[in-house]
Amino acid sequence: LLMALLVLLPLGRAEAETSVTVLPFKNLAGSQEAASLLTGQLMADLSADANICLVDRSNMKDILDEQGLGKTGVIAKRTVAPMGKVQGVDYLLTGSIFRPQNVAPRKGVKYPATRFDVSWKLIDTTTGQIILANTNSKEIAKISIKKDGKRLWVTPSDAAGNALTSIASEISQMIQQKMAQRIDIMHVAFVDGDVVYLDGGHNKNIDGKLQVQIEH
Repeated sequence: LLMALLVLLPLGRAEAETSVTVLPFKNLAGSQEAASLLTGQLMADLSADANICLVDRSNMKDILDEQGLGKTGVIAKRTVAPMGKVQGVDYLLTGSIFRPQNVAPRKGVKYPATRFDVSWKLIDTTTGQIILANTNSKEIAKISIKKDGKRLWVTPSDAAGNALTSIASEISQMIQQKMAQRIDIMHVAFVDGDVVYLDGGHNKNIDGKLQVQIEH
């Protein structure tokens, strides 16, 4: 027998927000100036999304440092969930900037360039699972100058800033799209007669009312 039950979700879609902490990115090439630029740009881009609530990263950094994780950059799965519960954070965003690479001219690319690579991952603090990860790259064409009668190809002084700003925008868009599509497993909160109340978790794609079928 199939019977339809009206399921009411106590968490309204309009009220729900996904909380994210952007941990300071690390620059594996040395100076942290570029990493600070990227971290700040990511926070600015993500804060523009009304469905994402950014949690101050400084508090989370203190906890990481206390557990010896701030220096190593390693976040153990068993540590992620407790941190999220304490801080009220749904997701952690962390990553690294690699050393810029020289790119030689090739088919379709007339001039040499400098490539900037950023590796990152988005971690669900409830499960410790990496729900999204990628390495985003941006190539900036070098410019030609003459020095001592010789032609040299150099990286523009603003190349890093332009590349990292562009990469931050790409990462933010990927995260926003993931959050919009993400469907979490719902759990039964409690039953009141013929009405079943479900906890939608991080799910933002559920209407206030949902018709389901339960098989007996």
